[in-house]
Amino acid sequence: QSVDSEAQLAWRQGWFNYYRAPLADVVKDLGRYYPGRILLLNDELAARRVSGSFPSKDPRAVLSSLQGVLGFEQTEVFGHLIILR
Repeated sequence: QSVDSEAQLAWRQGWFNYYRAPLADVVKDLGRYYPGRILLLNDELAARRVSGSFPSKDPRAVLSSLQGVLGFEQTEVFGHLIILR
């Protein structure tokens, strides 16, 4: 199996690259860079596929961008919890 090493190492330069990744995986990665918790409460939404390059430094901006494309609800609680459904 061939590996795109540039894409795999993009996180070292502050980027996440995805090709048809489940939203749950994207949220998990973003959670490492968010100072609180990100909860994904919808299994159907968690399975939706995402492709693109996103900056790791601003998880809120990435979620807002994905919200515009995928149409999910996003609620932020006290600046430390983001709920997606």
